Amino acid sequence: MKPVDTKLPEQVFYPLARSWRSAATSRRTSARRGPVSLSGAGEPGLVTVILRCHNTARFLANALHSILGQDYRRIELIAVDDGSQDATAEILHDFVESQPERMRLLQRASHDPAKARNLGLQHARGQFIAFLDAEDWWHRRFLGQLVGALESGNAELAYSGWCDVNASRGIGDSQWIPPEYSPAELVYAALGDGTWPLHAAVVRRGLMAALGGFLELEPSAMDDDLWLRASALGPTLVRVPELLAFHRAQPRNMEQTPSAAQV
Repeated sequence: MKPVDTKLPEQVFYPLARSWRSAATSRRTSARRGPVSLSGAGEPGLVTVILRCHNTARFLANALHSILGQDYRRIELIAVDDGSQDATAEILHDFVESQPERMRLLQRASHDPAKARNLGLQHARGQFIAFLDAEDWWHRRFLGQLVGALESGNAELAYSGWCDVNASRGIGDSQWIPPEYSPAELVYAALGDGTWPLHAAVVRRGLMAALGGFLELEPSAMDDDLWLRASALGPTLVRVPELLAFHRAQPRNMEQTPSAAQV
C-alpha cells in the first residue's frame, strides 16, 4: 500500500472526485448501514478512539495500553466487541471496570467491521475521531502529534507514517512515511496504490459527520473509500512525517480485490 506521489492538475482531479462521490452516494442509499449521527462540534479537545475488536484476545491488552497510555490524555475510548467468540469481551469488561471514566464497551452479536465502526461513531462525543483495530497499536506520542498538527494547521485530517509488523520478521522494511497530498492528489492515490491505513489518521468530527460513516458493502476497502470520499469535500490535510502507527500483519481471508474495484 505504498502511496503514489503524483502531480496532476487539480482541475483534473476535482471533477473526478465529485463525480465519484456522486456515484458512491447513490450506491450508499441501498447499502446496509447503521445510522450515524454526529451532531454538534463535539467536546473541545476530546479525542474519541474507536477500538474494533474481533477475536483478538491475545493482542488486546497491548492495543488498550497503547491507547490509554498516550501522552495526550483527553481520550474517550469506545471499544466495540465485533462478535468475538474468544476472551475478548472478558478482557474489555475488566478494563472498563478499571477505567470507567475513560472507556465504554459496546457489543455486536455478528462480525462486520463497517457496522462496528459505525456503531462506535454513533456514540462518539469527541471533537476528534481516531480508529484502531485490536491487533494494532500506536506510539505513545501518536494522538498528541496528530491533534497538535490539526490544531496548529487548522486542518480537518491529519495522517502519519506507519509500519507493518510481521510476527516472525519484525518491523523489517515495511515502513512508510506518506508524501504530502492536496485533496486532489488524494483521489489518485486512493484509486491507485493507496494512501495511509485507517489507524494512521485523526479526523475532525465535522469531516466525519459530512462523510456519514463507513460504507457497509462487501468486499470494501474501507480506509481508501473513506479518504476517497473525503477528497471530494476538499478538506485541509496535514502530514506528520513520523512513524507512529503500527499494524500487526495477519493472514487475511478477504479476497485480494484491488482497492479501486472494491470501492
